[in-house]
This record gives sequence, C-alpha cells and structure tokens, in this order.
Amino acid sequence: MGCCPSRYSGVRDGGSGLSSPPQIAFLGLDGSGKTTLMYKTLIPGALRGSWSAFYRYVDLWCVVYVINLLETQEDRLTENKAILMQLANEACLKAACIVVVLNTMGTPPESAPVPPSQLVSRLGLYEVASTEGQRIKWFVVDCRKGETDPQWAEAFRFILDRFHRIIYPPPPPPKRKEKKGGAQEGVPVVPEDADAP
Repeated sequence: MGCCPSRYSGVRDGGSGLSSPPQIAFLGLDGSGKTTLMYKTLIPGALRGSWSAFYRYVDLWCVVYVINLLETQEDRLTENKAILMQLANEACLKAACIVVVLNTMGTPPESAPVPPSQLVSRLGLYEVASTEGQRIKWFVVDCRKGETDPQWAEAFRFILDRFHRIIYPPPPPPKRKEKKGGAQEGVPVVPEDADAP
C-alpha cells in the first residue's frame, strides 16, 4: 500500500479552501505491481500496514487498486474480488474514486491467460460500476512504464477529473421562486372564476 499527496500544487494551494491536499492510496495483493507504478509515477517510497485502518483515518480521494493480469489462481481472483467489493462498499470511501489497474507486467494484453474484459467480469466490476456510477473505472496498464503508458495517463486524467469535481462541485439547480398567492415565477396566474360562464 502507498499513499501520496498530489504533486499538482494547484490542487493543494490553488485557493480552493481545502484543509488538506488530495490523497491517493495504492492497494493490491503482493506482486501486483503497485510499488512499481508508484516508483514510476508519483513518489519514490511506499507505506505498508493495515489498509482499513489507514483509509478510515485519512481522507482519501482516490484508491488505485492494482491486479496482476497474468495471475490466474482462483484463490487470488477470489481475494481480489472480495477486497474490491469491500472498498466499493466502504462508507468512508463513498466519495473517493476507485481506479482498478490491470497490470500487464510487460506482456501484451492479448497474450494474457485471461482476457482483460473477462477478468473484469469475473471480478464483478461490471456490476459494481453500474451501481456506483462514474466513481469506479478500470484500465489495462503496464506498471513498469508508469506515466509513459497511455492507459495510465488516461487513468490519471480520470483521477484528476474526479478531484476537480470534489474541489469544484457543480452548483445546485436554482430554486423556483414563488409569488404571492402560491404561484411560481414565470407561471401565469389564472383567476379561479376564469372558467365560469
């Protein structure tokens, strides 16, 4: 697991009024490539420890969950699925986006033992994504390339877009004003006896 503040200073001190910088946690089973991805992208270090204790006490904006695309053992698939479902349903992560990285480990995705779309289905991500809206998304990435991999760049754009939505939420729709007598502004008032002959 690893955590790092955003390296984009505009997010940290851009006058948004936030009390702390955005936080991203990198999670995944051992050997999935999460540390490699961090080394290549964000910071030259990683933190290890209890995941749930960590994300319950840190205001996370994003969780990047890394899965080794070449791993086909059923027990590892089951464990990954259980963790992803836990993350998706964790109350303290409801505002955070979840990015699932299917790490190719340098192998072309079409050569993987399980095609990425089939793995996504077996992990239950299609169902989770349909109930969680645009907060969960997956990408096929070679973590060894880090930010030079076009799919990681796309994932990072998704993360930054989610950060932008947190910092600058859309304004609520304007309320309709009511005039005296209970009529809404812009709606003509018809006298009650207008229909009388």
